[in-house]
Amino acid sequence: MTRHIGGHLDLGALSRLHQPANTQQLADARHATRQAIAALRAVDPVYMRGDDWTALGRCAAALVDVAAELERVGRRA
Repeated sequence: MTRHIGGHLDLGALSRLHQPANTQQLADARHATRQAIAALRAVDPVYMRGDDWTALGRCAAALVDVAAELERVGRRA
């Protein structure tokens, strides 16, 4: 019987073994940014003050810019 730490590797895990060092970190950053944008879009403005809602809009816009920049960097990596 053969034992492997973490179990057997599927095809996705095997392909990630041969990626450049920063590829997974950039993918994680893009994913986290998309999650943050989705969370901000889910906020109900009914329960917020106007100035707080405006601030959230600025945060979401900044995150959209961050996501676009991460995509650009990821394509060049």
